[in-house]
Amino acid sequence: MRNITTALILKYKYQLILCAIFIVHLSNLFIDVMEIDAAQYAGISLDMFKSGSYLQVYLNGLDYLDKPPLLFWSSCVSFFVFGVSNFSYKFIPFLTLMLGVYATYRFAKLWYSQRAAIFSAIILASSQAFYLMSNDVRTDGLLTGWVIVSVWLITEYLKKKTWRYLIFAAIATGLAMLAKGPIGLVAVGVAIGYDLVLKRQWKEITRPVWVLYLVIIALVLLPMCVGLYEQYDMHPEKVVYGLKGPSGLLFFFWTQSFGRITGDIYWDNGAPLLYFIQTILWDFQPWVLIFFIAIILSLYNLVISKFTLNRPEYATIGGFLLVFAILSLSHYKLPHYIFLIFPFAAIITADFLDRIDGVLLRTISRIQMGLILLFFIAVVIGFVFVFPPHFILVPLLCGALFLVVCIIFLRFYGVEKLVFSTAIMAVSFNAMMSLNFYPQLLKYQASSAAGKWIQRNNQPKHPVFFYNTVGFALDFYQNEHATPLIIEQLDTISSGSWIYTNQEGKDALMQQTNRIFVVMETPSFSVTLLNANFINKYTRPASVKKCYVLEFR
Repeated sequence: MRNITTALILKYKYQLILCAIFIVHLSNLFIDVMEIDAAQYAGISLDMFKSGSYLQVYLNGLDYLDKPPLLFWSSCVSFFVFGVSNFSYKFIPFLTLMLGVYATYRFAKLWYSQRAAIFSAIILASSQAFYLMSNDVRTDGLLTGWVIVSVWLITEYLKKKTWRYLIFAAIATGLAMLAKGPIGLVAVGVAIGYDLVLKRQWKEITRPVWVLYLVIIALVLLPMCVGLYEQYDMHPEKVVYGLKGPSGLLFFFWTQSFGRITGDIYWDNGAPLLYFIQTILWDFQPWVLIFFIAIILSLYNLVISKFTLNRPEYATIGGFLLVFAILSLSHYKLPHYIFLIFPFAAIITADFLDRIDGVLLRTISRIQMGLILLFFIAVVIGFVFVFPPHFILVPLLCGALFLVVCIIFLRFYGVEKLVFSTAIMAVSFNAMMSLNFYPQLLKYQASSAAGKWIQRNNQPKHPVFFYNTVGFALDFYQNEHATPLIIEQLDTISSGSWIYTNQEGKDALMQQTNRIFVVMETPSFSVTLLNANFINKYTRPASVKKCYVLEFR
């Protein structure tokens, strides 16, 4: 029986590791949405779902022009099917991420070995960026998934000349643009174009069929364009983001993306030119060391070959480096902006791993094993000094996975030992994060805690206000809009009204009237801005403030 079990594990080893990665991603769907962006997008989605205004986007009744509507549309579909919840808000982006993993595998399989294709899927799905995207759901997961789907389907079309691939590729590219703007088309065009140019396939570049591709994209974008025109272009009197009479269409196709490079919009957070090199050190863990070696060697081979053919494809190198350069020119940068090119990084890394052996493999394996040990130490530190587990099953699971890594280290040989050990370490670390760290961390997100409490206790419904603090999760979890409170109008609100506020707000309100009573208090900390004092459970109390729900009687 033992031999049969071992044989089955060895036979289905790739499927088992991908299944373990998938389960951790699935657990992220039940974690609360985080302030600011994810909670804001969840609130916009709920707004759209309740109002039925699907073409025109509003935030708390005000015009919202920043992001295209695909995330909001997909959330509305999930709300209709599953009801309003963390799960339903994250579900379709999660499916798109998993589709992106499959597309990465299929694209890699067109050019490289079966093993390299599987490695690319494992690397991408177990990267920290992917775990972040399935937890803190913004527009980047949809963009990443649809970009790599587009690149895969266009490559299938170029190889097989089957029309359905081109049609579905155009739809996927349109969805990428609906997720985050023209960068979706730019990323796809740069990747495919770079490959065709280096291969000197000029006839493919000039084929009239690309006109059909663009027409289908335009049809996909049409509903959004109609909404933008009706909401903004027909109302030149509006002022949005400091822009007087903005054109919604111009904002989508130019200002929001390219305007960050040209300076057409004032968004500028002062991030340095090489900002993304710093962020990738964490976001592509635990594979970043191997990726850096792989991309440097790929570029070296490309240069010494004088840009002649020495790779099966160049879409991954071009897609990563050129889009990386374009994004680096933006005056406003955040770490998640480069997640869309991580499928290319995964394929470059997987191809490298599939081909190395000898001294180089042994050297990288030793370094990577040290990194794996550090991650498991981080898991132990998390359990002891950060958030002690409430359920014994979580540390038992992580301990079991550590034993699995030890067994792999003894039973496997070559590059598979390196890949499986690294992937299982990523599963163990992120299982700790998803099942223990984030659930306990988000107890300190006061806006969601207050929103849930109000939803349970506000029966019959009383008006809800907020004062001196704001939190988009408050609206999402109480399933209603809170109204900003002006202190001079305090005595005009109805008896029974509830007010969400912080310590300073509570003190100010209580000085104004004796009709204010505390009905709920909750710890408060900006959970996306962690620091050493908060991380350490012994110094945490000093860094945590309080927020309150007050009743006006």
